Amino acid sequence: MRNSKLILHIPHSSTVIPEAYRHIFMHPEEMASLAISSADLYTDELYRYPATSVVFPVSRLICDVERFRNPEDETMSKLGMWICYTHDQNGRRITDYGNSHANEILTRYYDKHHARLTKATDVKLQTFDQALIVDCHSFPTALPYYPPGNLPDICLGQAEYHTPSKLIELCCRYLEDQGYTVAINHPFKGSLVPLTYYQKDKRVQSIMLEVSRTLYCDEYNRKIPGYNSLKTTLQNLLQILEQK
Repeated sequence: MRNSKLILHIPHSSTVIPEAYRHIFMHPEEMASLAISSADLYTDELYRYPATSVVFPVSRLICDVERFRNPEDETMSKLGMWICYTHDQNGRRITDYGNSHANEILTRYYDKHHARLTKATDVKLQTFDQALIVDCHSFPTALPYYPPGNLPDICLGQAEYHTPSKLIELCCRYLEDQGYTVAINHPFKGSLVPLTYYQKDKRVQSIMLEVSRTLYCDEYNRKIPGYNSLKTTLQNLLQILEQK
């Protein structure tokens, strides 16, 4: 692992449903397929790079660490997709649990994960006086809670306070030179920053990378030839960001 300012945050790659929480699913026979369809499949491989990585180990259906901790602050709460999901992306109810379950998930998974990310950021600031968080994602072609329209190959998420325009321009230029179409904050916007530093410290920079799943796997979730070229592109981009 290189000693650099780069932090790779990979929150949604896992399809693991811990045994202790399988009982909350209302359709247990569909649990595995739901975990696969909701995951950012293979992102732990696509974004693999010798830098500090913070990877969440279980499915986002159990705990989505990209959500705000307070459900009233989280826009996806109204769709049943707060930290602990009650509904899937199509609006169907998939789990049944009480407040004690949510509190346990916050303590066991959410808070510990964010403590790891905050600590990693602390270390970068102490060592380099700066930190660059790359929020690593992918997205499917069907997005039921977003208006229909042409989707880019790659979406760059920009957090206004923490994402310098030069960072966006650098990523756009490189990715477009590789033949990919790029959009900014479409279909997803923003990029994760630890709350300790959120809108408080410009030394902490952050950019979200969202790659279309059609670039690297088919409808059966099997890797396609484009997988290797996309992985090389992302690794080269991470190297550019590391050195900027």
